[in-house]
Amino acid sequence: MKSQSGGKEKPKSRAYYRVHATHALTGSPPAQTKDSAAIKAEAAVVAEASKKTKEKIADAGASIAQGVRSGLSVIAPSKSIVQFAEPGIAVPEDCGSASLKVLRTGSLMSTVSVRYSTKAVTKPKP
Repeated sequence: MKSQSGGKEKPKSRAYYRVHATHALTGSPPAQTKDSAAIKAEAAVVAEASKKTKEKIADAGASIAQGVRSGLSVIAPSKSIVQFAEPGIAVPEDCGSASLKVLRTGSLMSTVSVRYSTKAVTKPKP
């Protein structure tokens, strides 16, 4: 390989000579060398192919995600249902607090808010 200035050949490494000696001993063809312009051109082709592959993967991922979303709408209803686990609860007046289980069924793909209020009701004595 000749350098750009002066036409002198660049010094070669020991590895270069070992590779050529091994090829000469085994009878295989000599290693082909590429100049930096050829390497850069090949790297550009590989980079472009890699970019196209990534775009194809992204497109495939988007279509799969769309299919999953549409499949989920068939499997799961689009609305959530929030309800108490038990239909009614009785709490003594002097209890102070009560715990209620709330169940959510249906679509879990979105957030749900629940408005609630409490009311003090005393059961009439018989």
